[in-house]
Amino acid sequence: MAIDFYFGNTIEEADYEGLHGALTEEVGELVYQNKDSLNFDVKLIIDLDPYGDTLLDIDKCKNLYDSISNVLNSGLVEEMSTEDFEGLEKLQTLLKIAIKTDRKVIGIGN
Repeated sequence: MAIDFYFGNTIEEADYEGLHGALTEEVGELVYQNKDSLNFDVKLIIDLDPYGDTLLDIDKCKNLYDSISNVLNSGLVEEMSTEDFEGLEKLQTLLKIAIKTDRKVIGIGN
């Protein structure tokens, strides 16, 4: 289970062929289990619905970018699989582009 992120305003408009990133259930659980020992805000990561869809406006993209960057720079990466780490790196890149180009991102839970 994961939340896959794409450029787009809706599921129908999502750019499934372009750049995308993922937040896996394993990463979400890892962040949740360590939330009290982390010195940065992870509320947005924890609050994402893994079964629903979430539209991220520019402010949420910035907040999620900051949270993902902090996770990638923390000791949590040592506990992640290569696939989970690469999905977060791609998500970080997607969010960075979205912020620079003022695009929305849709997270699709599955």
